[in-house]
Amino acid sequence: FRNRGLQVEISAGRLLDAEVEEATARIGDLEKPVVQVKGRAKGPGASLWQALQTSPVGQDLAEDLPELRISGASRLNLELTIPTDARSSQARGRVELLDNHIALPAWNLELDRLRGEVSFTEAGLEARELQTRLRGEPVRLDLDLVGREGRRDLRARLRGRPGWRALLGESMAKALERTVGGKSLWDAVLTVPIHRRERRDDSPPFRLDLNSDLRGTAVRLPAPLGKTASESRPLKISLYPHERATLALTLDYG
Repeated sequence: FRNRGLQVEISAGRLLDAEVEEATARIGDLEKPVVQVKGRAKGPGASLWQALQTSPVGQDLAEDLPELRISGASRLNLELTIPTDARSSQARGRVELLDNHIALPAWNLELDRLRGEVSFTEAGLEARELQTRLRGEPVRLDLDLVGREGRRDLRARLRGRPGWRALLGESMAKALERTVGGKSLWDAVLTVPIHRRERRDDSPPFRLDLNSDLRGTAVRLPAPLGKTASESRPLKISLYPHERATLALTLDYG
């Protein structure tokens, strides 16, 4: 205690399977209490993800959080401001990804060797130039929230020069191997609306947009569709769920 304030310092502890490296809780004025918490924890990424899911923030997002499996260690740095009156809480922090492996079973997607920082607040999320591998090939990943309050989308942008196996998966790449070959620079953007229950609109649960100039890829088709690997030919693909569990696809080539 100091005057009308209170401060608690923790030098070690546990958050599920994660190790709390340090934490401080402080109330500057006990007559008008606002709790300020700062802490740092390191441990299995799965434990930190579980802590998010069971937190008030995670419970609020509920159905918007994907099924995600994460392995490897991560570090969490967190600051919280929690009023004891009707004012909203505030959060600020960052997650350091330390060579993690992440799987999203619903999308048949796996990323490994994931490194970088994800910053967040109670209202936003941002990550720039995360390093990772998509089916063994190096790519860069950005994450952010876009749109106005109440109609925000989670946007994941992936950039790199993956081969067709990394981009489409083994079976589809094998089906195309006689038609296309080589590697090109791709820009893929996955957009997922959040709080869809509250939006009360017909927005699809996700949209995937892929863009490439196909330089470096040979297309072995008759003219005018075919091209050599040295030529550029813009390709835009959009994919999103449609009625009755089907997928709608639009393609703009050339």
